[in-house]
Order: sequence, then C-alpha cells, then structure tokens
Amino acid sequence: MRKMMKRTLSAGLAAVLAMSSLTGCGGGKKEAKTEAPVSSDAKAQGADPYADLEPVTWKFTHSQSAEHFQQVALQEFADYMNEKSGGKFTIEIFHSGTLGTEQEVIESMQTGSVAGTVAAASLLANFVPCYNLFALPALFKDTEQFKTVMADEEFNSKMTAACADAGLLNYGYYQNFFREIYTKTPIEKVEDFTAQKIRLMASDIMLDTFQALNCNATTTAWTELYSALQLGVCDGLDHVSSSVRAMAFNENLKYVCEPNLFVTPMFVLVSQPMYDKLPEAYKALVDDGINNVLVPKMQELADEAHAADLEWLLSEGGLTMTECDVEAIQAEVAGVRDKYIEKQEDWVQELAKEILAQ
Repeated sequence: MRKMMKRTLSAGLAAVLAMSSLTGCGGGKKEAKTEAPVSSDAKAQGADPYADLEPVTWKFTHSQSAEHFQQVALQEFADYMNEKSGGKFTIEIFHSGTLGTEQEVIESMQTGSVAGTVAAASLLANFVPCYNLFALPALFKDTEQFKTVMADEEFNSKMTAACADAGLLNYGYYQNFFREIYTKTPIEKVEDFTAQKIRLMASDIMLDTFQALNCNATTTAWTELYSALQLGVCDGLDHVSSSVRAMAFNENLKYVCEPNLFVTPMFVLVSQPMYDKLPEAYKALVDDGINNVLVPKMQELADEAHAADLEWLLSEGGLTMTECDVEAIQAEVAGVRDKYIEKQEDWVQELAKEILAQ
C-alpha cells in the first residue's frame, strides 16, 4: 500500500508543491545537520566541538503531568543533550502548563523566550493555517493511510516549511491514531448517533461534523465533564483512551467505537529565533537530539500508551468495543469535510483532494 500511495500522492504533490512554493505558507526550515561543523583535523584529534562555546539553557514545556510520557521523552532528550555537550547544553522541562497556556507558549516561542514544546495540530493551526488540514473529518480512511501520507517526503517537507514564517521549526509528529467515541449506548450505525449528547472540543469543524450525524453536540468544560456524564447532561465524548482513563470517565460510560473521523497528530516544535542564535555546533546537536532521540521516543511511548490504555479500558475499565460502519459514518460527514476544504488555501485544497483520491 505504501508504494502505491507514495507513487500516486507524490505525482500530485509535485505539481501542487511546485505551484505553492511561490504562494504557500512560505519559508523553509533549515536542513537538519547530523554533526557539528568542526574541521577534519579537529575531528581526527578528537576535539570537543563545544569547548569554546558558552553554556546554553533552553526551556521546553508541555501541558501534561510529570508522570505523562511526554515528560519521560523530554527527560531522555535533556539527558542526551547534557551528556553529548559535556554539560554545556541544558534542557529545563516545565510540565503541567506552568509556563502558560498552550497558546501563550507558542507566542513565547515566536518571541524567543521559550525554546520548545509539543502541540496538537488544532493549536498549531492558529499560527499556521494550513495545519487545519488535520482537523478535517474523515480525510483519512484509516491509520495506515495516515501514516503513509505523513511519511511522504514532499508532503512532510511542505507542511514543515509552512511553520517557518510563524517563527517555528517543526521536527516531526507523533500519535498515529484516531480519536475514539465513548458513549453510554452502543454506536454501530449512523442512526445510533441521533440525539446523543456528545461532548466535543470547542471547534466549529467538530461541532458541524457531529451535527451532521444528528448529535446534540456540547462543549462542556473538561473539568465538569465527569459530573456531566454522571448526571446525564452528557451521553459521551470524542477523545482518546489515555484521557478517558486518566479522568475515570469510563466509570460513567459503557461503549467505545472507532469511526476514524479525526486524527490526533502532535508536533514537536522549536523556536526559530532561539535556534537561529545558536552556534553551528549547537544547532547540529539540537537537530541530532530531537531527530534521533526526542521524536522517536515520543512516537514509541505515545503508541504504547494509547494501546495499553485502550486495552485496560476494555479489560478492566468496564467498556465494550462496538464495530461501527466506518464507511457509512465517514460518508455522512463528507459534506462537512468538503465545505471546510474549500475554505483552505488553494494548495492545501489540492493536498486534501489528492489524499481523498487514494
């Protein structure tokens, strides 16, 4: 499937990207370097490329708890940077949103006061509109198609380059899965959505999507959702297994289904202004540490956590997985998806249509 997808997608992307290079979201991330640019003589002598450089401290932040896998991955990255630099490059990690809201963090990165974070596509789209592509419902048929598209070099290059004008370097993504729908009654077909009070994020696209399924969609506050489920104010929610387990929402729910409506990529971002101020040797170290340690570890832990939490919800958490008619459900919301595709920039529209054509 990958080879076929790669061939078909790349042909369309080549034309789209050639055209959009003049009018797209602009910019371009510098090519990642894999080693510090020291002289061949210095390398031969085993010279320390950081010996004459001033120490650097960077702040990385995320909104999850200190026990979350994001903290684990960031700590491994911090340890790697410290070890490789001989203690000269320090990564300070701030969890639980202590440096501000996710929106404020991105703004701080643009001004060069925070070095890095991880961000959902929906948040990143506030700064780089083409990332609204990932908010479109039923754009991807399944996980394998999503992975294949994300692995396409031309697609990845364009989406990454689009961040540059916003002062952000995008090093890659993690989370190769869709959001699930958790409910009190089983959802197997389109009609089962009717009148269900499903809690959603405050997103116009998501609200329109579930209204197309005849849901009574709500945007109940996250902190009030447990009691809303308990009291019947809400019948369910659209989210992922780790959050459902962490918040014990399963105690008031019975079923889960996977209609493959919304993907959940999270992106590893670095402040372009802060990166640009680094000496070349430090830039190479950052590229190495993020590309070879942080992103792979995030990908590994995210997939493991999602699978483990979903298994726990089904084996010990009292939930039952129902087989739903994915094709019919996706067809029901196609009109919403197409409406929002038309609101995107021309080159993003073309990318979306290329994906749908597969």
